[in-house]
Amino acid sequence: MLHRSIKIRLYLQFVTTMATAAIMPFIAIYFSQLVGAEMTGVLVMVVIATGIAGGFLGGHVSDQIGRKKLLVLSEITMGLSFLTIAFFNSPWTVMPYVSFVLFMITMFFSGLYVPVSTAMIFDLVRKQERNFVFTVQYWITNLAMAIGSITGAFLFEGYHFYLFLAVAAVTVVSGLVTLLFIGETFVKPEADGAAVKPASILSNYKAVFKDRTFMIFMTASVLVLSLESHLTNYIAVNLQENMAETTWFGSFSLNGINMTGILQAENTLIVV
Repeated sequence: MLHRSIKIRLYLQFVTTMATAAIMPFIAIYFSQLVGAEMTGVLVMVVIATGIAGGFLGGHVSDQIGRKKLLVLSEITMGLSFLTIAFFNSPWTVMPYVSFVLFMITMFFSGLYVPVSTAMIFDLVRKQERNFVFTVQYWITNLAMAIGSITGAFLFEGYHFYLFLAVAAVTVVSGLVTLLFIGETFVKPEADGAAVKPASILSNYKAVFKDRTFMIFMTASVLVLSLESHLTNYIAVNLQENMAETTWFGSFSLNGINMTGILQAENTLIVV
């Protein structure tokens, strides 16, 4: 029987991943229409860099202040950021550069959130359950991405304002559920009755970089992810610009945005 908090985290991860997958694969397409493909490429790289910075900090900071506080802070901040993004991409006003700053904030806290959420599950799971739990986590993440991508493929172009609002609401609710129904899972290690002084972030990563096997694995993962990211960036923009609207089976119309969502969903469903 899995710990109650693990079940809640898995449910929340499914819902939040599904919501964000309805918008994130289409962000590059959307902003390329507003500021051009080249500027969008530069801005997307900056946004991704902020997410990487958040990821580097997330695990270390959670070892100082605990998992729960950082999860709640991250989700509430992301929710408020998406709410503000909705306002600046609404029927009343469109401000792409302000939106990119807000996406930087969102991506930074998303970078914080991911390793901390995984660490919270790891804190609670028993050794004999690890393979099952993390397999399920990977499976539900890809299934949620498939559902979200298909939804966004046919709704984002005309209803992105409402999708931003939906993501904001889902993320804030997830943060509140974490606050109210999940307890802190991290316990600082102790030695001889005294708390062990935590290592610095540089010391932690120095130890990681010395692990040759892990570094090979991480390098391979980065290369694979760099290829996968082309689907929602370079390939997506090219599909939007160059794919003529096509009719399937006499009545089903597809354009570049629709095809991006379909390809993303196909990719994740194959994984599932």
